[in-house]
Amino acid sequence: MITLKEVQPAAVTLIEANAYFEDEEVIRDVGNSDDLIGNTLSDRGFVVVVLPVLGGAMTSAGKDKVVVNADLMVTIYINPKVNAEDGKANKDIGEAVEKLVASMLEYDNCEKVPASRFKLSTDAFNISTFDPGLFTYDVFFQRQCVL
Repeated sequence: MITLKEVQPAAVTLIEANAYFEDEEVIRDVGNSDDLIGNTLSDRGFVVVVLPVLGGAMTSAGKDKVVVNADLMVTIYINPKVNAEDGKANKDIGEAVEKLVASMLEYDNCEKVPASRFKLSTDAFNISTFDPGLFTYDVFFQRQCVL
């Protein structure tokens, strides 16, 4: 079972392993990614951002470890105007969400034990557009980990 600090990097690894995201920027956000996100949206029109763990609920505790279900959010940003230009990302937002979920639930690139793989959260995704020229989808996952 992975530790809390390994949850975010594990998500990035799974997303980058999917050929759909091969030529795209997958950012592990550590709080200083705004410029990189903006530049990538201006250049490619598409970016995936894995945020730090949002929180967690304890599932069990023992003498030397605490097991939690860590909550993680991955945001897909699309600048529709740039995305559709020749030579740019040319991604469909619905397909991108589907490929992201498939990547995160992948068996081949992570442990086979179901409890230690990512799960889609009950509130799986929502659209969260803050800018008229931008589509953003937040997709929510959980991963069991040790503190």
